[in-house]
Order: sequence, then structure tokens, then C-alpha cells
Amino acid sequence: KYASLDCWKAVAENLSPGLTLDTFYFNRSRLDLSGTGSGDQSDEVYAFYDGLRKAQDASHSGLLFSEVSPPSTTVQGNKMIWRFTCTLKRSEAP
Repeated sequence: KYASLDCWKAVAENLSPGLTLDTFYFNRSRLDLSGTGSGDQSDEVYAFYDGLRKAQDASHSGLLFSEVSPPSTTVQGNKMIWRFTCTLKRSEAP
């Protein structure tokens, strides 16, 4: 019911202050993220990715995402563009 808010919270808690989030697109069970950073911030992108892989659902009973794709990064001059996709873990109905 509050899946998009749970995703927003996970992003806000894990995004490094040095990275910029440009796109947050949520569509039912999929979250597409993209943004920018300086060319030397690939470690921060991977830390963000790792944080989302470990993000807990709202009840802290399991992972929020069933899959988080490894980030795609492109460096253009001193600017890096990053993007990845997260698949929301489906909750099992009792």
C-alpha cells in the first residue's frame, strides 16, 4: 500500500550526500533511479547500491527489494552519470 514511500525512505537513507538523484520513477513493483556525481565517486554509487540491496521493508521482516541491478555508470569529463533498477519484493498474502 505504501510501497513508493518505503522506496523513497530507502533512497533517502542510503543516498550519499555527494551524489545527486535526478530520476525517481516508481511503477508498481519497479523503481528506476538515475543521477549524477563527480567522476571519482564510483565508490559512493556502489555504496548506495549496496545499501538499497540491504534495505529492510517497513516492518523490518525482510528485504524491501528482491533484486537491485548493478549500477550502470558513464563518465563524461569530470561528471559521472549513474542508473539502476530495483524490483520491489512482493509480499506474500496470508
